[in-house]
Amino acid sequence: MSRVHYLEGDYEQLVINETIDGIFSSYRIDRNSLPKGFFLYEIRWDDSLSSLAEICPSVVVNHAGSFITKSPLEFDANNSIRITYANFVEFCQFGEWAYEKLAVLDCNSGNVAVISPDRRLQTTEEIEIFLSEHCGYHLSEINWMVMKGDVVFLNENDF
Repeated sequence: MSRVHYLEGDYEQLVINETIDGIFSSYRIDRNSLPKGFFLYEIRWDDSLSSLAEICPSVVVNHAGSFITKSPLEFDANNSIRITYANFVEFCQFGEWAYEKLAVLDCNSGNVAVISPDRRLQTTEEIEIFLSEHCGYHLSEINWMVMKGDVVFLNENDF
């Protein structure tokens, strides 16, 4: 089966063994298409094809899907991680999962914008350069914060 570029995959956030967080796609994702800083593994079905059995660097037989993480995994002596727990959390786009959102408050208007960067921004300096050069904000006129999830606006009727 041929592999696809990571942007062609359909994803669902998946937590394995309660501590391994990533996104799952039933597609065979091309490892070379992933941006730097992400790690691709594959998940194998058990022999009955009813449960996810293990994470491996690569799977040929009983391929369930591809699994992308933000940090490298450590494998056992058999070069795999046995799956004892799998929780599919929600469907998502790669960019929504991979890059944290920024909430930006415009101090002049009071408006809040939620921005999903198209790349990983790791330092305050990188974020502020992105906001000023890519988004056109004047840093002296905004407050910003890194966020997860959605912004929910409340009004006086909510209290």
